[in-house]
Amino acid sequence: MKENLVSARWIKKTHGLTLKDVATRQGQARVNKICDGCGGRLYYDTAAWAMLYLESLVGEDKLIKKYYPQIPYLGWKKAFKKAFGMSINQFYTKVNRFMNWSETRQLKLLAAVKKGR
Repeated sequence: MKENLVSARWIKKTHGLTLKDVATRQGQARVNKICDGCGGRLYYDTAAWAMLYLESLVGEDKLIKKYYPQIPYLGWKKAFKKAFGMSINQFYTKVNRFMNWSETRQLKLLAAVKKGR
């Protein structure tokens, strides 16, 4: 996870790219033009930390018991809103703020989430 964090922080600092930038096909194409290989870093490295951050906000139970089961019925965006009480765009904003935290603070979040499991 530390390697993922270093990569995610580098993408944001160097190119100003966030998870929201790859949310659409058009955004993905734009990201690939800006930086070869950045898409993968956003999809995997930043997304891994975004999921950890989401879990810290809402808890593992909401992810597993409220969000995932509703996806087939509502679609992922509506299921997200229903399970977590925020839109995906609101979450992208939160993740963007989270990515501005210090690395030390971010790693403490990882430790706290792992401890809580």
